[in-house]
Amino acid sequence: MKRWLVWVVFFCGAYAVLLLLAGLATRRLVTDSSKKEIAAALSRRLGVPVSAGEVHFDLASRFLLRPAVSLGEIAIGNAPGFRERNLLTAKRISARVALLPLLDRRIEIRSILIDTPRITVESDARNGTNIEAFLKRLSSPAPLKAPSQPATDSDSALALGIDDFRVAHGEVVIFGASAAEPPIEISAIELHLQDLSAGIKCRLEASGKFFGGAGGDSGFRLQGSAGPFGPAVMPLNGKLTLTVAPREIPERIRREWFGVLLPEPGNKARATLEVSIRGDLYNTIAGPAHLTLAGIQIGRDASHTMRLEGEAPALFSAQKTMAEPAFLLHILNARLKLGEGEWAGAADFRIHGSAISGGSSGSIRNVEINTLLGSLTSDGGGKIYGTIEVPSYSAQFAGKTADEMRSSLAGTAKLSVTKGRISLLDMLSSIEQGLWSGQSSTASAPGSTAFSALTAELAVSQSRLNLSAIVFDSPALRFTGNGSIGFDRSLHFDLDARIAGSEAALPVVISGTVDRLVVRPSAGKLVTGAVQGLVQGLFRKGK
Repeated sequence: MKRWLVWVVFFCGAYAVLLLLAGLATRRLVTDSSKKEIAAALSRRLGVPVSAGEVHFDLASRFLLRPAVSLGEIAIGNAPGFRERNLLTAKRISARVALLPLLDRRIEIRSILIDTPRITVESDARNGTNIEAFLKRLSSPAPLKAPSQPATDSDSALALGIDDFRVAHGEVVIFGASAAEPPIEISAIELHLQDLSAGIKCRLEASGKFFGGAGGDSGFRLQGSAGPFGPAVMPLNGKLTLTVAPREIPERIRREWFGVLLPEPGNKARATLEVSIRGDLYNTIAGPAHLTLAGIQIGRDASHTMRLEGEAPALFSAQKTMAEPAFLLHILNARLKLGEGEWAGAADFRIHGSAISGGSSGSIRNVEINTLLGSLTSDGGGKIYGTIEVPSYSAQFAGKTADEMRSSLAGTAKLSVTKGRISLLDMLSSIEQGLWSGQSSTASAPGSTAFSALTAELAVSQSRLNLSAIVFDSPALRFTGNGSIGFDRSLHFDLDARIAGSEAALPVVISGTVDRLVVRPSAGKLVTGAVQGLVQGLFRKGK
């Protein structure tokens, strides 16, 4: 017999022996008793109930001398103190094990695939999460069991060093602090960890979709490294990209968080945040970031929108993501296109649970005020026109909804409007009408009032806009004074009006609501017909 044929026969025989040994070794993995042993060992290891359905042996992997088993219908229970019954359920978990350790009745896992898992995230009464409790159990150095429980073969045989760990088609459901709050869902999760072993770093890739849209554009992508892990240590280093398409945000959330700002954000609107993160998921991860806004239309409807777009440097941080997560975005030295003008400045946004807080400072220039008010208010503007400049402003807010944040708004600003028009009333005719009526007050005269410049200092607090140092200049009259406009559309102004060509100041009170103004001029003791004739002459001259 030729030498090469001898070697062929030898290798075929050796291969057949290895197949036989692999089959004998893996038979113990596919029995009901072995399944129960593994589930019991995991349950003792994690301190929570673990159950599994049918167990199967992958025949194709056997011929490659890479034995693999799969468990169907997996369920890992929640720790005590949480509402949901299970932390994780999965359609199937497949594990490839090392061949030689099987001959010694040891299970060394080389790769794991978790198919279609559903993970629930919730907090207990102490604000700890079930994920935190699970990871602390998983990363503890020794099996967690009562002193009276004897160690079993499955306990000692279960190794957690994994060359390749994958999650496919996953879903995470994050429950709020109360059962009344609707959960947040992250779907289409793909996770890949390589060299997942105690004491070393592992390579990490992860992605997922927001708002339940597997085919949508909103989601996240993370690439980097994680570990080494410990009972209360989870280092993470990598690049995180968050993308939100505002049109994909459920209408209820858009209305609750943004009020009238995003009912029609635009089909191509995108907000993208790229972050280089470093830190510990149990404590803080943070890093420099870059924010890009593209094609976002803010406004109450398609007819009243204003484009917001541009790029800005930022800082991002997340604290206690495993317990009481808080996220902070600090936008630095931004210059964004706002309508036909520009917003320049800085802004902070902090999310802690369901509460949002933050602030902003900067300037606004070359923006049409009617477009601005029409986009930011529910009535669509139409009350004042002109080009607004805000050389400086600062503002703060906090709340769980858009209404709460609006009510909490506080800040100061300096503003000017040039080459404008007030469409609420004809100011000159309203004053003249009030003087001639001889009544204490009268409705405003319909019409509009053109002006060359309007300046004021603005303070926002307690749901009111308080204006001081008002100076209004027009060809017919000039007035100065103070006043306020409430978020409920009520208003009150105390003004001194000067008709063109006259040095005398005429006190005027404007009150009522934005939709129905009441103008009350006061001539003091000057109530005779002669004085009225003089005032009439001044108005004729002013006109």
